[in-house]
Amino acid sequence: IGNSGPNTGKHSRNTFASTDFAVGAPYNTSVSNVSATAVDFSVRLVDDQALLMVTTYIFTENGTIYPTDSESYNVTRGDMKFNVNVTDWPFCAGESGNPCQGEMGAFLDFGIEVKARSGSISSDDGEAAQSYSLGGGSEVLLSREVLVDGAWESMASGFPTVSTSGNKYAFGFRFPAFEDSAMYDPVVSAGSGGVSSSDDDEESGGGGGGGPPQPHRA
Repeated sequence: IGNSGPNTGKHSRNTFASTDFAVGAPYNTSVSNVSATAVDFSVRLVDDQALLMVTTYIFTENGTIYPTDSESYNVTRGDMKFNVNVTDWPFCAGESGNPCQGEMGAFLDFGIEVKARSGSISSDDGEAAQSYSLGGGSEVLLSREVLVDGAWESMASGFPTVSTSGNKYAFGFRFPAFEDSAMYDPVVSAGSGGVSSSDDDEESGGGGGGGPPQPHRA
């Protein structure tokens, strides 16, 4: 919904390929006390009402990170992770006229496209597993939790999703409607690192790193 009227005010777009992100200077930080170098990519959306920020981290030492209440990830020097943070999204609340046309917004979907080495793609479609090989001993590790207005909760049933095209994975995620902000953290691109979870029902997969992920829809 929210697709009526001028492009700048619409609540969706199919790609960020031509979007001008502001790119911040690299800075030193840490994730769960594991040292990393980070870069912020940000852009204003929906007539500048909402802010989308993607932060990419490159770890500079080995360690274990605890990005959510129930998940932990082993990382090694050179591994990469990123998070996606959306603030001040103007969910439709039944307003007449463009862009909402009287409709109500209940969630925000976004997608990430990740390129794998040739021949390493598995042709899965539907609900995603927890990890996917990118070839060359690297993998994408998917969390099933989102941070919504400061509280962790499970992603909606059936999410994350995955589809494949050529040597690319397209992962789909869903935020429930929020007041202030929502964050997905992490999707991790790892080399020899592993993934564990304190949730005994958490599924696990197997596989292998690639370049930074490319956001393609919000």
